Amino acid sequence: MKVIISSFLFETSIGGGASLVVNQLAQSLICAGYQVIVLTTWSGSRIKIEHADSVKVIRLPASNLYWIADKDRQPAYKKIAWQLFDVWNPLIYLLAREIIKNEAPDLVHSHKLRGLSPSIWSAAASAGVKTIVHTCHDFELISPEGLLMGKVGRLAKEQHWLMRPYQSIRKYFSRSVHHVTAPSRFLLDAHKKMDFFPSANFHIIPNTHGVCAEEFGKSSAQAFSKNTDTIRFLYIGRLDKAKGVDLLCQVFSQLLNQNHHLILTIAGWGALDVFLRETYKDHHNIQFVGSVFGTQKSDLFRASDILIAPSIAPESFGIVITEAYAYGLPVIASKIGAYSEIVKDGKTGFLVQPGSAHELSSAILKISQHKDMIKTMSKHCLSEAQKYTPERFISDYLNIYQGHAV
Repeated sequence: MKVIISSFLFETSIGGGASLVVNQLAQSLICAGYQVIVLTTWSGSRIKIEHADSVKVIRLPASNLYWIADKDRQPAYKKIAWQLFDVWNPLIYLLAREIIKNEAPDLVHSHKLRGLSPSIWSAAASAGVKTIVHTCHDFELISPEGLLMGKVGRLAKEQHWLMRPYQSIRKYFSRSVHHVTAPSRFLLDAHKKMDFFPSANFHIIPNTHGVCAEEFGKSSAQAFSKNTDTIRFLYIGRLDKAKGVDLLCQVFSQLLNQNHHLILTIAGWGALDVFLRETYKDHHNIQFVGSVFGTQKSDLFRASDILIAPSIAPESFGIVITEAYAYGLPVIASKIGAYSEIVKDGKTGFLVQPGSAHELSSAILKISQHKDMIKTMSKHCLSEAQKYTPERFISDYLNIYQGHAV
């Protein structure tokens, strides 16, 4: 079977969790004997074809005011104009339809649409593709910013008249999709309630943590009682307000006045990077390590005892939480969005009210003062991680591809 996977970005270093999922899916399909083509974007002015690890990658030119990866450097007026053109991009439609016709895939599976727009669905339908699958990674179909917070996000959530044209056009073209997946019920229900994908079957397929069996349980938590009193907390994610990392640093700096055995490692990049480093440069127990990938990321998990995910915005999933589980790390997370589905309060960690410094501080103190709790929770985390293995992930998608999913 030949499959075309479309995604706004293919590079995991700039595409985040969605690109990671696309990469994992592509490699798993190759291993299952599928022929895989990835349709993505790049900054050039022509179509470029590459081959990476048996995957054919076709890069479409940025057929808008700028390439999606250059968004952060653009002025506000240009971002608005870009969004208007991205509601349904006719240039992408023409390019994608020709490629899909020539490749003649059995199935097209779309992921994040930024820079590609829902015209990918129209192109696949026009090219005669019999099965079109879409995976929702966030709220980009509902809100131009992909979030349901902030002024734009709130208007989108309320289906304000200002958002209706944006949402209505995308709803209309979503009729072409046959199967819709999302990593959480929270995310799937948000689209169902707004009547997206009226002709589709819906499926919850959690993202895989991608951790191989050999890595399972390799954290300091298993040998916790043999170590010093030092307890290592870990944050991995974007450094911006929506993730709650500024509140985390504030809470942690206050706890350090009386709890010198606590260490917080911050891994990631974002708008708050310079501000946080400067603000907490004298707090030696708060360490910034920048973006981490591959073995460096694995080493961080193995050297840590507890993960903290203090987001104040509704999350569509939480790959970093399932990764932590695979290393036996309990998680302190905000009780918001999909996090409430992943973290079992009191069993695999603690859920706290988003934005509550008091609850976050209490949870940090509670888990750090009870070593036996960490060890007990670690066992539950390793068991929970079995729900998010690469094998289960690809099996769920193959059921859809082969027509076995209900």
